[in-house]
Amino acid sequence: MMSVRRGVDELSDHHLWKLGRLLSSDDGGESYWRWLASELGLGSDDVEAFQSSPNAGYRVIKHWSCHNVDCSIGVLRNILGDVMHRTELVQLVDKARRS
Repeated sequence: MMSVRRGVDELSDHHLWKLGRLLSSDDGGESYWRWLASELGLGSDDVEAFQSSPNAGYRVIKHWSCHNVDCSIGVLRNILGDVMHRTELVQLVDKARRS
């Protein structure tokens, strides 16, 4: 049986916006959206362009999903959970997959 790879573009914009807001809010001075951008392989020009956005995390995810062949939900989940240790964000992605 072949597994189906689900892309981030299958998640609703509402959930992606909420995920982006959580990444964009500073937690103890950390910029999680920048960390995510780095893990996703986005360049410094992209990061600079997103810096002035009110929801930079959302912009990072949308940019990645539009410009990357391997923009699967699994890749996003692994980075959020295994690399960034943000289990609440993984739970939000899982909730978005079910809705």
